[in-house]
Amino acid sequence: MRVMIAEPSTLLRSILVDVFNDVTDVEVAAAVASLGDLRGSCQRDKPHVVLASTSFPDGPMADAIADVLLMGARVLVVCDA
Repeated sequence: MRVMIAEPSTLLRSILVDVFNDVTDVEVAAAVASLGDLRGSCQRDKPHVVLASTSFPDGPMADAIADVLLMGARVLVVCDA
């Protein structure tokens, strides 16, 4: 399974990539920090699942969910509240 990590925090993004790199049968397709990068990377890297934060410097994840679903990926949004 190909997973994309979409998280604006450099530290948390790095930790999540490290965790998923240790999981058998999971490939980290990309790790991005903005919605713009998320959309472009989804088109290019074709993840099966996007693990995403709720908000980014360029807008809320809600603004990108429909685009990601149309590109064939499933979305798991993780809230810190």
